[in-house]
Amino acid sequence: MAGSEYESSLQSESERRQATILFADISGFTSMAEKLDPELVTSAMNECFRMLGAIVERNGGTIDKFIGDCIMVLFGVPKAVEDSPQRAVQTALEMRDAIHESHRARSVEAELDIHIGINTGEVISGTVGSDQKREYTVIWKNAIASVIPW
Repeated sequence: MAGSEYESSLQSESERRQATILFADISGFTSMAEKLDPELVTSAMNECFRMLGAIVERNGGTIDKFIGDCIMVLFGVPKAVEDSPQRAVQTALEMRDAIHESHRARSVEAELDIHIGINTGEVISGTVGSDQKREYTVIWKNAIASVIPW
């Protein structure tokens, strides 16, 4: 597909929407990786993502992607909701509590923590990528306004 054809196909698949984006960065995996086998670290990371994913689903969010030990969550896209900021804040609070409770429940040498940033505004939602790989995501004018160390 030629460059201008590709750009117009992406534009035709995109739409402008109000949305809330939540980034949750789990800290502690680097120090854990220095002390434990990579299999154990991967298992712990997947367990955290399963736990956080259930919280996202319960609050009506959509996991956009995992970026290392970070999770990007969308509220208000692809399905529009009026209370996306409230849902994101509720999700953040539940994520914080779940990570802290998980850490207390197991005696892992490395302490896990979570840093969360939330931003609400106008986004372009749709499919982006190349001929080899395309995925649904959002693009917005301003990056995350703040990251909150909970």
